[in-house]
Amino acid sequence: MTQRERYHKFFNGQNSADMPLWGDWVAPYDNWIKQGLPYDGSRPKDRNYMLDHFGFEGIYSIYWGTGRLPVNIGLMPHFEYEILDRTAQYIVYRNGDGLVVKEMRDKQSSLVTQQYIDHALHGSIDWQDFRDNHLDPHHPARYPDAARWAEIAEGCRDRDWVCTIDAGSFYGHMRNWMSVEGISVAM
Repeated sequence: MTQRERYHKFFNGQNSADMPLWGDWVAPYDNWIKQGLPYDGSRPKDRNYMLDHFGFEGIYSIYWGTGRLPVNIGLMPHFEYEILDRTAQYIVYRNGDGLVVKEMRDKQSSLVTQQYIDHALHGSIDWQDFRDNHLDPHHPARYPDAARWAEIAEGCRDRDWVCTIDAGSFYGHMRNWMSVEGISVAM
């Protein structure tokens, strides 16, 4: 039975004892190696190394992008990037999710210090405008053009793995739209 067949049987309740073993968000493996992940340098640090080492049937990760269909589930159209303030120490900008972010400019590590100042959705009063102007399911930027879709479909036709769409986080999208406090109150 292929991974794809096992997935469909499992998620249709036909084979509950044989759950697919997937990995996600398993990078950055350089840090894992520093922390003791066995690696002798004889092969690339890549998706296949992680599949073999952990016994995963598939890895669907933002780091590899493998196995995921190129569908943009974010805001479409997104908010325009806009710089609102800039000093030697920080920059304040509005990002594609409508978040107003203050970001420190001194980036001495890979971690970026950010402060979220405002968000786009402040409750039911903003919902209809937000929905109508940023959640267009038919927006052309959501999907590849017809020729690319045809190519993707052909490439997936005889696969034995599951194709997925990176849906992000159910909490994360709403948190970005309405803030931690706003989503906490809404829940």
